[in-house]
Amino acid sequence: MLSRTIRKIIQMWFLLVLPFLLPLSGICADNGDYKMYGWGAKPCNTFVKLSTDRDIYLSYAQYINGYITAVNGIVPNTYDILGTLSIDETMLLITNECKKNPLKDFSNAIGEIVFKQLYPERTITKKK
Repeated sequence: MLSRTIRKIIQMWFLLVLPFLLPLSGICADNGDYKMYGWGAKPCNTFVKLSTDRDIYLSYAQYINGYITAVNGIVPNTYDILGTLSIDETMLLITNECKKNPLKDFSNAIGEIVFKQLYPERTITKKK
């Protein structure tokens, strides 16, 4: 098991590096542009149009689950970025964001919800 000091160093490293990794930071590349892969690279209108197919919707949901899990793992002082929301409620927020901004990249729509709406209400520690 990692010592407490090493864990703190790792957490601080992520805290310092995180702005360079997050799409909302605008620091991902010199011109603010970077390469995305998978569903995240598709525009929101693709999600809205294709999500009527259950299998595709579930595939997008898995993408979101991975995104949420990564956020939970790398954002300091975060146990669960969803706070009290369910994944279904989060999917609805993302769907509404995509309907309002159909040309936005899906990954950026998720980031918009996660870091502007969910982050302030996140769960910081595991409930006992």
